[in-house]
Amino acid sequence: MVSIVPYDNNLLSNLKLPVELVSNIVKLGDISSHIVIANHKTRIVIYDINTLEVIKKIFINDINKIINMSVSKCGKYVVCSNETKVCILNLKTSELVNIIEVEFDPIYDEQRDGKFRIVGSYYGNNGEPVHTFNSNNELLIACNAQIKSYYYNNDNLRFVEKDTYQIPYDTHIVCISANPSNNMFACGDLSGNVYIFNSTEGNNPIHTVTTRQALMRSDHYPEITSIAFNQNILVVSSVGTNNIIVDVNTMNIIKIEKPQIQYSGSGFTVKNYILSPCNTKFIGTYNNITFMWDAITGKIIKQFKNMLLENNCSFTPDGAKIVSNGWRFDIIVYNWNE
Repeated sequence: MVSIVPYDNNLLSNLKLPVELVSNIVKLGDISSHIVIANHKTRIVIYDINTLEVIKKIFINDINKIINMSVSKCGKYVVCSNETKVCILNLKTSELVNIIEVEFDPIYDEQRDGKFRIVGSYYGNNGEPVHTFNSNNELLIACNAQIKSYYYNNDNLRFVEKDTYQIPYDTHIVCISANPSNNMFACGDLSGNVYIFNSTEGNNPIHTVTTRQALMRSDHYPEITSIAFNQNILVVSSVGTNNIIVDVNTMNIIKIEKPQIQYSGSGFTVKNYILSPCNTKFIGTYNNITFMWDAITGKIIKQFKNMLLENNCSFTPDGAKIVSNGWRFDIIVYNWNE
């Protein structure tokens, strides 16, 4: 039922930092099987999903800590970033392609004891850049209230800036997701808004969806914690407010069913939803229990008592397995149908 890639003590020494998975499982070069890419602070470790063996390790010397990661749809590039630098690497050769500098504008709150101080978001995003790749393998980097796209220039052998997209409010974008099948992408901000863009229809959002409601906890923002985008389905999670499914063709909104379990935290908050490759179901963890929802109705269709999905996870391309990181720094592969 469960396969485990053990924690490698040689990777982190005694730092005891959690492993984070990129929300992609891709093919690497001529390797026939799909791989899992994991973040160990300043190291990228690539695992074969069939043999559970380490294929390679890439050491990132240009940043002091990897905060966010993303992988191109073609599986050729991996992007690692901290507060001010976005590093693009070639996965096959392990070489650095180029570094993009960003202007980091940290999130401040002047209402605490009359002083300016960084308070960050509910899940720790302090305004640092988030990024993803679109269906054309262009890199989208969101920082503050802007998204910039970059394409690979074959003459310069590096990613260069192409377009700039702007959200209408002076707030911070904290998550972003691109539709793998068309030119649309969406981002979520600290104020509970989701902005949907189409890169062929200008540089402003074509739709804005709000999830704001009264918060269970008044000391946190109603931020968007994750967006999963595939074909015409957009699955949105936000802190203590609505968790919703948006049909981007009709803009019909369905509220996601809340599990009937007691929880004393900030309402119905799921950090990360993951859509299946067939686009008919999605999974997420609430109150340390993993659930599967129907992507059309928003109803719960399965509960996994023994499956705990941590920061990031992913379906395998055939949808038969789910890959996640465990409590003890392991990477776990679930055959969820068993």
